[in-house]
Amino acid sequence: MYATSTQKRFWTFTAEELEAKRDALNQAYIERHRPFLDSDDQISMFLNSDEEKLFCRIVADTGIKFGKEFKPELPPAVRWTALMYYKRFYLKTTPLEYTPKPVMMTCHFLAAKVDEFIIRTEQFVRNLKNGEPDKNAELILKTEPKLMEYLDFQLTVHSPFRAFEGHLIEMKTRLPLIDFDLEQVRKPAMEFFDMALAGDAMLMYTPTHIALAGLKYGLDKLSKSQDLLNDFLYKFLDLDPWNSREEEKQQVMKLLKKIESVVTVVLEQSASVIPQTVTVLQNKVKSLSAFLKTKLEPKMKAIPEAPTDNGVMSDDSDE
Repeated sequence: MYATSTQKRFWTFTAEELEAKRDALNQAYIERHRPFLDSDDQISMFLNSDEEKLFCRIVADTGIKFGKEFKPELPPAVRWTALMYYKRFYLKTTPLEYTPKPVMMTCHFLAAKVDEFIIRTEQFVRNLKNGEPDKNAELILKTEPKLMEYLDFQLTVHSPFRAFEGHLIEMKTRLPLIDFDLEQVRKPAMEFFDMALAGDAMLMYTPTHIALAGLKYGLDKLSKSQDLLNDFLYKFLDLDPWNSREEEKQQVMKLLKKIESVVTVVLEQSASVIPQTVTVLQNKVKSLSAFLKTKLEPKMKAIPEAPTDNGVMSDDSDE
């Protein structure tokens, strides 16, 4: 049950809380390296928290494509779980500390196991277009324990798909006079859920709210009247639209506002990243990677208690 889940208790945040977490992780990473800098001017070589978020987003887009093209086809819930793991992981650490691509691969591998989509390691790595299969398998198996640790071993993820199916059935039952096939809503709704993989909606809203947002998006794409969704929400809340008290009407309006906020967040955060922006960030990541390897790592290795970076950074732009 979502109401008593670790997802609700430990992994649901406001936009402000997410920003604060990412800012704190970014600053902590920079502060660990500050003693080894020649001057504070070199801090500008590090990514800020917004750039780290974009870095993760670029790899998320690659991961979403990987999940779509995976053979055999991954169920939508597995892909949702994988992206949820990925986003949760980077609320505990930064992409400067653990390069995102191996983490993304491992998130899909772990999600398949947790959601009981049985696939052998050898079969899984055949879907990876770069690297040698044996080395990819070794890297995934090496990364998996750290991933689970950073997830606090809380691996159950509640996706919007079951709720969406329930809403669709309920809508067919409670609004029997609808003059079109409600199954037409499914395709645009699934497209909406795919778009939601790119951003923070899964960290901010309940599965039910995301499912209702998918329903609204689907109805909007079919150019159906807003009144249809409003009527359903009254039924959903067991209210009579004709004999409701003012506070009950406000309850429906509050739910509708929440659904609209989900749609807004998903559409805004799934917008394509400008190619020039990607190129600029990739160049900065490469420069930082070279700086860490040639300038900072020798200094850090000379001091036993100094922090060390856990992964070799890359631009992660390829598949």
